[in-house]
Amino acid sequence: MKNQVQVIAEIANAHSGSPDKCLEILDTIANSTVHNVKLQIYSGGDICSSKHPRREHFNKQSFSEATWKEIIDFARSKQLNIYADVFGIDSMHIAKSNNIRQIKIHSSDTLNIPLLTEVAKYVNTLFLSAGGTFLSELSECTKYLSSKGIKDEQIVLMHGFQAYPSPMSKARLNRIEELRQIFGTTYKYGYMDHIDGGIDDSMYFPLLSLPYKVNYIEKHVTIRRDEKATDYYSSIEADQLSNFNSLVCKYNDSIAKSAFEMSDDELNYRKTVKKSWFSYTTQPKGETPLAIKMQRPNPGENKNLLNYESIKESTLCENLETDQLVSSNDIKLRVNIVVVAR
Repeated sequence: MKNQVQVIAEIANAHSGSPDKCLEILDTIANSTVHNVKLQIYSGGDICSSKHPRREHFNKQSFSEATWKEIIDFARSKQLNIYADVFGIDSMHIAKSNNIRQIKIHSSDTLNIPLLTEVAKYVNTLFLSAGGTFLSELSECTKYLSSKGIKDEQIVLMHGFQAYPSPMSKARLNRIEELRQIFGTTYKYGYMDHIDGGIDDSMYFPLLSLPYKVNYIEKHVTIRRDEKATDYYSSIEADQLSNFNSLVCKYNDSIAKSAFEMSDDELNYRKTVKKSWFSYTTQPKGETPLAIKMQRPNPGENKNLLNYESIKESTLCENLETDQLVSSNDIKLRVNIVVVAR
């Protein structure tokens, strides 16, 4: 079965602390072909200390528990599938009280044991940000989650990081495959795209993650990039989501679950171009070695894919005409017997 890729529309802080703007973004996403949306639930205290220079910035962009309930209820009324970043125990409880069970742990909380402990009690799918996280930290985190009953099938390792925006040259997409080699195929994997949302490449660059068999692609969205609101750097406009989703589906169709799995078209190509062995000249019954050459048979003729050496040294059981297809019924294959003495 082909690997299915889910596009997740990442709102992050594109709402700039305005509930109405958040609802507007959700409404636009709901009118697209993407039905997965991710919210970032936090308070300023979840993210940084009281003396941190950005504490007030995060305070202004956070919502109360009541406001979050209104936003989440609205998203559900629009048939959106909700994911949430949680940055602390309080924000985790908001997600839990609103029955959001697809939770992402930011790379800043990879070793936040109290948070991991609480999330592990109720989560269905747990996304772990692998960007900016050392392999040793990621290993420690997954081992701890396993000790708390989280199964490998529940974990999604997400590669990517935010540099407002992140340069394509620093994406290191091949790390997805390296993570798979280390953590195995039972985990799922994804790519968090953070390149400049204002360039043409923003619609196509994330597609380069598809050969690494990602299950999820996160794409930041906003309403109007020209407003340069919070988190616009990596965002496409929400009305571009359907086009992006179509591109993901279109290009993912070119990737098979197994690299050597042949499509019907490829099998037909093989049937059309593969050559078979033909008699080079008229040859009587009992003839050996055979004079043979490779040619394409007529459409509908059965092909032979016999080994050259074995067919050449075989003995004819029937007379052959020039340019006659050699079938297994026409020859007595030479059999070599190897005696092994001990």
